[in-house]
Amino acid sequence: MTAMKSSYIDEIMKPYSLTTFRDEYWEKKPFFVHNRGRVWPFTDLIDLLKSPEELTKHYGSLVTAFGSAIVDLKEGLANRMLVPGQRAVELYKEGCTLEFDHLDQHIPQLRDMLDEFRTTMGMPTGTFTKSVSYMSPSSSGLDMHFDAFSNFVFQLEGSKTWWFKPNENAPFPLQHYELDEYPYVPEDLREYWTGTPPAAPPNEDTDYLAVHMEPGSFLYVPRGWWHGTKASGSSISLNLTFSQPTWLDLALYVVRKRLSRSPIWREAAEGFEPNGEGAAGARAKDLAARIIDDIGDISASDLTGAQTMEHDSYQIANAVMRQTTELQL
Repeated sequence: MTAMKSSYIDEIMKPYSLTTFRDEYWEKKPFFVHNRGRVWPFTDLIDLLKSPEELTKHYGSLVTAFGSAIVDLKEGLANRMLVPGQRAVELYKEGCTLEFDHLDQHIPQLRDMLDEFRTTMGMPTGTFTKSVSYMSPSSSGLDMHFDAFSNFVFQLEGSKTWWFKPNENAPFPLQHYELDEYPYVPEDLREYWTGTPPAAPPNEDTDYLAVHMEPGSFLYVPRGWWHGTKASGSSISLNLTFSQPTWLDLALYVVRKRLSRSPIWREAAEGFEPNGEGAAGARAKDLAARIIDDIGDISASDLTGAQTMEHDSYQIANAVMRQTTELQL
């Protein structure tokens, strides 16, 4: 097991130890602790995060709004949209949850926190990290879904209930998925999807783990677990999010580097015909015959050496988009 340094994260986890958290919860199941008198390591930021009106003064990017008001605006075609700060405040008053994504682009101290969590938990250096603040009015929240990243949640104001269910349909998923998309399942996800998803909570026929968050609560949400939220009264939380590469990502990175050394693999794929493979079939047969030799042996150090790769192109593009948008607002 990777050695973990002692830091303020020890205090956050109490009465549990970091070792207990890593051995019994990390990548396995949700973790929850509560201390009403807790002093967070970012107390000087609390005033910035106390309301949508205050945060939008310091947040230069577009805000994501979720909720029934968006469904009405989009005539049922979407339940979320990106809006400027002033419009976000208006939608919050109409009952929408607001997501202030990539908050660390605007508050450097959050970047330091992300780095400390990443190194303490032994994540690869290429892990994509970000911080997000969620602000939900009463009875608002997020529908059941699962994510391809891990979350650490600090409850700052108000209260919120979380519902959890182990993901027996697609353990350790490689992408985000929402329950209301079912029975549609994206092609990539279908490769390892099994069974029928759980009913949305609360449901007397489905055994959900319910966690009630209040100021001073800290929550770990493992990658891939089904979860949904609902605020009881207004709720403000700060999330630290970690999209870490999988062993599959590292292996594909090594394989791509190996194959790219040969000009044969860098050639454009061509020769396909509308009603069949055409010349492409013969070319593919030749390439398939040599692919194992071209890749060669892959060692453990090859895989661990790939940890610096930046793998989450979606999140990277989203971060760049927000930086660009900020310059235009």
